[in-house]
Amino acid sequence: MKGSLTILLHLSAFLILLMPTGTPLGADGLRTRQAINMVEIDITETSISIDTSFNGSSEGKLHCSARLLLNLGLFVDSVDLHLEVRYPDEISASLSEYDFTLTPSEPLAEFTANITVHPGTSSTVTPEVVIGGTATAQPSGTKGGVIEDSASIIILPFYTAEISFKEDSASIPKGEKKVFTLNIENRGNADETFILNWANENELKGAHLGVEFETAEVLIPEGGTVEVEVTVTTSSRTSRGSYIIRIETWSEKNGPSNKEESNAVIVVDVTDPYLGTIQGFLSASPFMVYLFIALTVMAAGAIVYLLLRVRAKIAWKRRLRRYREMGEDRGQPETPSNEAFHEGAVLER
Repeated sequence: MKGSLTILLHLSAFLILLMPTGTPLGADGLRTRQAINMVEIDITETSISIDTSFNGSSEGKLHCSARLLLNLGLFVDSVDLHLEVRYPDEISASLSEYDFTLTPSEPLAEFTANITVHPGTSSTVTPEVVIGGTATAQPSGTKGGVIEDSASIIILPFYTAEISFKEDSASIPKGEKKVFTLNIENRGNADETFILNWANENELKGAHLGVEFETAEVLIPEGGTVEVEVTVTTSSRTSRGSYIIRIETWSEKNGPSNKEESNAVIVVDVTDPYLGTIQGFLSASPFMVYLFIALTVMAAGAIVYLLLRVRAKIAWKRRLRRYREMGEDRGQPETPSNEAFHEGAVLER
């Protein structure tokens, strides 16, 4: 006799498959299985996309169901189902309900999986959520299997940058220029090219100021920081005073619509050339300040000393002239005394 025969027993027993092979039935003809699948999990969405940008939600939902397999036999009153969910470190997941009782008359249960993507998760990863669990047939208490299902979580890329100057103010003499260093940090979750621009270009050009970028387009990897030199130029026609230079940036993919979120400011004080030189000298270091004070004091002392010498010479010449005039009045030349000569020499020294 060829073929096979399946006999279903109570779930507390084994599922026995009798498979005649043309030989006497023995140990090789008896196949047993201790656990059978009782419940199947179904996740409606095979994947969902979640936006983790600063202005978007970082949460998503999966619609799920658990279905009782109806080929379990005639002696199952119900199946107690306990659900479990697995997920990687980049996300967290929880279920709206974890425990159900399924019966042949009500074999379906629906639930929701709530997904949260952690801040800073890269768009290059695709986490997977797996839902399974354990099933127990009642009243026998027989343990059964649960067919798992999974879904992929797609992390949407978002693009944003933060810019700042290492030195955000300076004095520039007329006709000179100064180089500032601009830091650009990619705060998004994907590599991106960022565009640089000076927002008040027309206003500054009208004041005879110029701004030049080392490069106006910068490719920055996810989480990276790049430094760009920004040169501010004045001319002899630039009026003295303070000027505000506004630098803005936006991502190439988003366009200039998000530029208001990323901007930095430089305050430039345009001075006369000699005044700017002194200010630059003083701002170099504390040592330069002390040196400038010392030189100023020495210069002031030298000036006072020279003034005293000039004054002494003038006084000596006046006294000498007075002696001569007195001698002419008496009819004989009058010369100063040794004491007067000594006093004049001291004053001259």
